[in-house]
Amino acid sequence: MAESYCISAEDYVSLERPDLDFLWSGMLPRPSLVVLEGAPKVGKTFLALQISKAIAEGTPFGGRPTKQARVLYLILEDEPSWHKRMLDIKKALGVPWHPNLYIPHPLKSDKPFIQNILAPDTQRWLKGCLGECDPELIVIDPIREVHSADEQDSTQMKIVGDALVSTFHGRTMLVLHHTRKYEPDPANPRPPDPVLAGRGSSYLAGKASAIWLLWRASIEDPHGVLLCVPRFALSSKYDLQQRDPGLWHWQTERVIPVENLPPDVLVCGLGGPDAAAPSPPSHPGENTPAVPLGPGVHPPGDALPHPDVALTSNSLTTPPEPHDTLAHGNHPVPHSDGKANGRAEWPVETVPSSGDTTSLQSTSDQHPTPSASPGH
Repeated sequence: MAESYCISAEDYVSLERPDLDFLWSGMLPRPSLVVLEGAPKVGKTFLALQISKAIAEGTPFGGRPTKQARVLYLILEDEPSWHKRMLDIKKALGVPWHPNLYIPHPLKSDKPFIQNILAPDTQRWLKGCLGECDPELIVIDPIREVHSADEQDSTQMKIVGDALVSTFHGRTMLVLHHTRKYEPDPANPRPPDPVLAGRGSSYLAGKASAIWLLWRASIEDPHGVLLCVPRFALSSKYDLQQRDPGLWHWQTERVIPVENLPPDVLVCGLGGPDAAAPSPPSHPGENTPAVPLGPGVHPPGDALPHPDVALTSNSLTTPPEPHDTLAHGNHPVPHSDGKANGRAEWPVETVPSSGDTTSLQSTSDQHPTPSASPGH
């Protein structure tokens, strides 16, 4: 019997399909395209390198398990500084880089001086890299340096996107991308909407399986925020801290149920401050399911342990009355009347990540908070 071109919707949902698989649990599906956005020098490269290292080793990162796989990290700008950066990280950790993490040879004779995914010489070079290491994850750092198209033109960016998917078919791509110029209010700095923050056309954001925005109030502030807007899960927010030699440490995790989005949805990247919000629940926490994405769970506002202290609890705790702020601050959670800073907000679950600071740094070393962070 000949295969049908079309099937009914009911037959479609009845098809046996493989479960969604992840290289980094709940964060990096395979295959997929995930975009990591951020301003220049905010620390995107360090975060992407930490994720790559964890996957190459098969070790947890950010309180989430990884699936060990080969990783190809495409360094497309400022390669000499990369050499020093990776040496500094190796010295800080005291361990060699895992052999599953690959980087293109900087002195290869046929490496194009300018990479363009649409050019034959770049295509040959990339296929040579893939043939040698056969990676499951490809990190493109940054996307701007792998094409010469007009970022503002969605038609041109679709051609670039099609070339990326064709070249890296069946693999996971983590693409680093700069944000557009953004001037936050100095009196109340806030991150932009992740979906709209990327520089140029919105085509890349529309094509992605997930968009991550790494944001800091200022380059001098070592504390950062990672906002994640995936197609396959709830939007989430993570508090991070960057320490020498540039490594990010995970502090907390907030998961915001879609049905209980607060009015200030700018934080979640799902709309603007004027977006309509659902009616608040009659009791804080009502109809707000716990989403234990880390090994332990703390109620909103509870004092969290020092990030270098590993947690061992695997059970949910009973939330007490919520307090005013989360650790590493200025993220309001509601009082029992469902109000925070004069605006209605809904409770969220706070999940400290255990094992995160040990994935790339020894828990025996105590590092002071730097006055200025390395960025990149």
